[in-house]
Amino acid sequence: MKNITVSVDDAIYHQARIRAAELNSSVSALVKKFLTEIVQGETVFERLKHTVFREMSCMTEMRFVDTNILLYSVSTDPAEAPKAFSAISILEASDISLSVQVLQEFYVQATRKTRPDPLSHNDASAFIEKWQRFPVQDITLSIMQAALEAKVRWQISYWDAAIIEAARACGCREVLSEDLNAGQNYGGIKVTNPFL
Repeated sequence: MKNITVSVDDAIYHQARIRAAELNSSVSALVKKFLTEIVQGETVFERLKHTVFREMSCMTEMRFVDTNILLYSVSTDPAEAPKAFSAISILEASDISLSVQVLQEFYVQATRKTRPDPLSHNDASAFIEKWQRFPVQDITLSIMQAALEAKVRWQISYWDAAIIEAARACGCREVLSEDLNAGQNYGGIKVTNPFL
């Protein structure tokens, strides 16, 4: 890790400290993030585009993606190539939402040592950072309570119920998933298997 020194006007530094505090961060962390984005090639236009997509998400009918979409998008298994292509196409769209649970499940499964092509921590983290351009639903107490009720109502696992309820909280009417029953409607949330 390399330390750097940056000189800025006092007023800019003061405003940067205020902004960092608003983001529960530090000035150093903001500078690091900025430099990382520059190195990774995200342009000002791309950042603005992602911001606009997030703002427009409430005006556009959004689709919610389950973890398997993310996992197929990073797969290097030749047998999964058609699904990988479909998953990558889905993730190029602007009408996608996901949840913290989906990102957590992705990290755990993608870095699992028994996986044929495990990702490193850094690679998995970079993908998660990239996917934060989409609206990401936090798992709140109310979503958890709704998922507990949905689990009983539809006789599905808690984790699947949490996906359904996070999608509902995002305002989505469709969940793209290979794991849930394709075509099933969970109280206004329809499941579509994009690989069929």
